[in-house]
Amino acid sequence: MREGADANALMPVLATYMGHADTRCTEYYLRLTAELHPGMVAQVERECGWVVPS
Repeated sequence: MREGADANALMPVLATYMGHADTRCTEYYLRLTAELHPGMVAQVERECGWVVPS
């Protein structure tokens, strides 16, 4: 994310890397890190806000 990667395009890759059956399981971890990484959350919301609900 810091390097400008497209979070939407990388979500399936991250889900596969983590062994998740689909991206919904991966989204759970993004919500857990929201407090620790507010800059990342802001970028995700800009690029694919529909993935991580408010």
